[in-house]
Amino acid sequence: MPILKQEKSEITLPVSLAKVMILDKISYGTALQIREKDLKQDESMLELAASCILEWDLTNEAGEKLPITAETIKQLNHTDGDFLMSHVAKSFAQKKT
Repeated sequence: MPILKQEKSEITLPVSLAKVMILDKISYGTALQIREKDLKQDESMLELAASCILEWDLTNEAGEKLPITAETIKQLNHTDGDFLMSHVAKSFAQKKT
Protein backbone atom coordinates (compact mmCIF):
# COMPACT_ATOMS: atom_id res chain seq x y z
CA MET A 1 0.00 0.00 0.00
CA PRO A 2 1.45 3.45 -0.91
CA ILE A 3 2.43 5.67 2.00
CA LEU A 4 1.96 9.44 1.93
CA LYS A 5 4.98 11.01 3.63
CA GLN A 6 6.87 14.27 3.71
CA GLU A 7 10.38 14.15 2.31
CA LYS A 8 12.57 16.66 4.11
CA SER A 9 16.19 17.55 4.54
CA GLU A 10 18.28 19.85 6.71
CA ILE A 11 20.38 22.56 5.11
CA THR A 12 22.81 25.02 6.70
CA LEU A 13 22.78 28.59 5.44
CA PRO A 14 26.35 29.58 4.46
CA VAL A 15 26.65 32.98 6.18
CA SER A 16 24.44 32.82 9.29
CA LEU A 17 25.07 29.06 9.69
CA ALA A 18 21.40 28.69 10.57
CA LYS A 19 19.97 25.18 10.36
CA VAL A 20 16.84 24.95 8.22
CA MET A 21 14.58 21.89 7.94
CA ILE A 22 13.02 22.13 4.51
CA LEU A 23 10.53 20.04 2.56
CA ASP A 24 11.96 18.47 -0.54
CA LYS A 25 8.52 18.73 -2.17
CA ILE A 26 5.45 20.74 -1.21
CA SER A 27 1.96 19.30 -1.08
CA TYR A 28 -0.54 19.84 -3.87
CA GLY A 29 -2.74 21.85 -1.49
CA THR A 30 0.09 24.24 -0.63
CA ALA A 31 0.86 24.71 -4.32
CA LEU A 32 -2.80 25.58 -4.97
CA GLN A 33 -2.84 28.11 -2.13
CA ILE A 34 0.26 29.82 -3.53
CA ARG A 35 -1.26 29.97 -7.03
CA GLU A 36 -4.48 31.53 -5.70
CA LYS A 37 -2.67 34.47 -4.10
CA ASP A 38 -2.46 37.63 -6.19
CA LEU A 39 1.28 38.10 -5.84
CA LYS A 40 4.16 39.19 -8.01
CA GLN A 41 6.51 36.38 -9.03
CA ASP A 42 9.19 37.28 -6.47
CA GLU A 43 6.62 37.40 -3.67
CA SER A 44 5.22 34.04 -4.78
CA MET A 45 8.67 32.50 -4.56
CA LEU A 46 9.15 33.90 -1.05
CA GLU A 47 5.74 32.55 0.00
CA LEU A 48 6.68 29.21 -1.54
CA ALA A 49 10.00 29.17 0.32
CA ALA A 50 8.25 29.94 3.61
CA SER A 51 5.79 27.10 2.92
CA CYS A 52 8.68 24.68 2.40
CA ILE A 53 10.42 25.49 5.69
CA LEU A 54 9.32 23.25 8.54
CA GLU A 55 11.65 24.69 11.15
CA TRP A 56 14.74 26.85 11.58
CA ASP A 57 16.93 28.11 14.38
CA LEU A 58 17.08 31.76 13.28
CA THR A 59 16.66 34.20 16.16
CA ASN A 60 16.68 37.93 16.66
CA GLU A 61 19.26 39.75 18.80
CA ALA A 62 17.17 39.07 21.92
CA GLY A 63 17.36 35.32 21.25
CA GLU A 64 13.71 35.01 20.22
CA LYS A 65 13.01 32.56 17.42
CA LEU A 66 12.01 34.37 14.22
CA PRO A 67 8.74 33.42 12.50
CA ILE A 68 8.98 31.53 9.22
CA THR A 69 7.50 34.07 6.82
CA ALA A 70 8.26 35.68 3.48
CA GLU A 71 9.03 38.90 5.35
CA THR A 72 11.67 37.18 7.50
CA ILE A 73 13.21 35.55 4.43
CA LYS A 74 13.53 39.02 2.87
CA GLN A 75 15.73 40.01 5.85
CA LEU A 76 18.29 37.24 5.24
CA ASN A 77 21.78 38.06 4.05
CA HIS A 78 21.68 37.91 0.23
CA THR A 79 24.00 34.87 0.13
CA ASP A 80 21.79 32.98 2.61
CA GLY A 81 18.68 34.04 0.68
CA ASP A 82 20.12 32.88 -2.65
CA PHE A 83 21.21 29.58 -1.10
CA LEU A 84 17.75 28.98 0.40
CA MET A 85 15.96 29.89 -2.82
CA SER A 86 18.22 27.59 -4.86
CA HIS A 87 17.14 24.68 -2.64
CA VAL A 88 13.49 25.62 -3.07
CA ALA A 89 13.94 25.78 -6.85
CA LYS A 90 15.62 22.36 -6.90
CA SER A 91 12.57 20.90 -5.20
CA PHE A 92 10.48 21.77 -8.23
CA ALA A 93 12.92 21.01 -11.01
CA GLN A 94 11.38 18.48 -13.36
CA LYS A 95 13.36 15.33 -13.94
CA LYS A 96 13.90 14.65 -17.60
CA THR A 97 12.89 11.18 -18.71
